[in-house]
Amino acid sequence: MRSGVLVSRAMMKTALLAIAFVLTQFAQILEAGQTQTSASLQGLVIKLGTSQPVTRARVTLSEIDGESETAATTDGGGKFAFPNVQPGRYRLSATRDGYLRTEYGQQSPARLAGQPITLGAGQQVKDVVLRMTPTGAITGRVLDNYGEPVHNATVQALKYSYQAGRRVLTPFQTAKTNDLGEYRLYWMPPGRYGVSAIPPTAASGGNSSAIQESTAQPRDGAADSVGTYLPVYFPGTIDAAGAGAIDLLPGANFTGVDLVLVETRSVRIRGQAIDGQSGQPARGASITLVPRRAIADGAAGLRNNVSAPGFFEFRNVAPGSYEIFATARSGALAITGALPIEVGSADVDNVSLVLSTGFNITGRVVVEGRSGENDYALASAGVRLQSLTPQLSTGLSRVGANGVFELTGVTPGDYRLQAPGLPRNFCIKMARFGSTDILAGPLRVDGPPRGQFDILISPGAAVLDAVAVDEKQQPASGVMVVAVPDPGRRENFDLYHIAATDASGHVHLDGIAPGDYRVFAWEEVENGAWQNSDFLRMYEDRGTPVHIDEGASGSVVVRVIPPGL
Repeated sequence: MRSGVLVSRAMMKTALLAIAFVLTQFAQILEAGQTQTSASLQGLVIKLGTSQPVTRARVTLSEIDGESETAATTDGGGKFAFPNVQPGRYRLSATRDGYLRTEYGQQSPARLAGQPITLGAGQQVKDVVLRMTPTGAITGRVLDNYGEPVHNATVQALKYSYQAGRRVLTPFQTAKTNDLGEYRLYWMPPGRYGVSAIPPTAASGGNSSAIQESTAQPRDGAADSVGTYLPVYFPGTIDAAGAGAIDLLPGANFTGVDLVLVETRSVRIRGQAIDGQSGQPARGASITLVPRRAIADGAAGLRNNVSAPGFFEFRNVAPGSYEIFATARSGALAITGALPIEVGSADVDNVSLVLSTGFNITGRVVVEGRSGENDYALASAGVRLQSLTPQLSTGLSRVGANGVFELTGVTPGDYRLQAPGLPRNFCIKMARFGSTDILAGPLRVDGPPRGQFDILISPGAAVLDAVAVDEKQQPASGVMVVAVPDPGRRENFDLYHIAATDASGHVHLDGIAPGDYRVFAWEEVENGAWQNSDFLRMYEDRGTPVHIDEGASGSVVVRVIPPGL
């Protein structure tokens, strides 16, 4: 028995050795095959404008035509490596706190898109360099009018943006002051910023306007005006239009941005919300008081739920121009209302805000040269009247098989026409509401509609191919190309066509309505800036004119407008 056991153990040991040998040989074969077919990539991440390595940056290699993604972390010398990469097309990017995301081939921080890297079988790519742009910071203090520090004030970094063709300041980053009144806004991308400070009382109420507090209950008797601190914009104004701009450079620490809160006499607004359907107080209505200068960006003013019997009150309101917006329900129907308010040195009492269901507007979409019944062009088409006051925007109406549509709950105001869902080769050729040409400018709605609302769409949309080139006549990738209609049609935002260039500097624009355009290419531009007449006026002569014929295909070469020009 003992000898049999020994033999079995010896045989087992021999078998295991044989299996190990086979596995080793198989692994060597696989490794050899992988070495012959796979590629490798290595490089360096440095700080923009220097040779300083960026350590602990996360470098990602993402397959363009697949789902493969591999990450590596830079070492103390800023180096990274990707061994054994399958052949293919990839994007290489790097991220790290305190820096902007960077992509290989990115020609400037404003151009988010870079260039792909193609790796062939067995190819070894070395010395790839990624240059990361450092972020900056803005620091300062918030003081009251006695020079004392203000604790827990809200400080906002503001960026100019464009909405519906209007230039507005919108919050980008927020910080709170400490017990010394100090604040720090950090990891800020390079750019132009405004800075504002909101008093603690106003900030605690979630309000960024010139209102510090409110109550839903009415008060008896007259109220004396009281002193209150208002939000202030650097370098020292309560008017957003007078806000100064801070040019924050890459990696800069912009210090000394101190803000002194402004004390002023404030007043009170109170009144009642009325259900226009029943003539009774509008129970459960939501009331918002918004400074008129903040309406363009839909900024949140002071919100308030009205309690029975429908009274509302806003306290500590600074002098200025405001708009009161209200929404509620009357049975199963939604009701809305809006009312402009001018606030001076005295309280504003007995405000009556009437809410109604608005108006219903019906119209018809007709396909040029066709009957319009069950036309495929109408299958996904919609019609929207977009309010120039975001607080009172309307919804979307789908177009029926016979081309008929109905917009419900349209309140008085100014609107622009939008027609989403049209096929790519279709465009709006004509749109009239009674005698008003809606394509030439905003539509004003003051009451129940009168006249026909007709929209003519055409399959004669054109296409335009554009190539953006830099000052050296080289293709510019990742820049924004915009086809802007002629001045008489610039109020119709559906006529603007926008796209970013690919690696070869090319864009393809389709669905273009016939007419005259100017084509622009910006290296850096705020989204929607091209719809603002003041902005566009600075660059009018930098655009390339082009005429688009119905159903035609055109091409154009356009020079890139560099930053600061």
